[in-house]
Amino acid sequence: MASISAGPSSGSSSSSGFQSPFGDTTFTKVFVGGLAWETQSETMRQYFEQFGEI
Repeated sequence: MASISAGPSSGSSSSSGFQSPFGDTTFTKVFVGGLAWETQSETMRQYFEQFGEI
């Protein structure tokens, strides 16, 4: 799975209109503990898409 670095916080809202109290979280990393080395990118994407756009 590709890693995306966190960009600078501009405080701008996303296209959905949600304003995060942390600023622009477009490129925020998420740590997933206990993940097996064999886990494939597509499997991760399918799971996390239930929480929003990836």
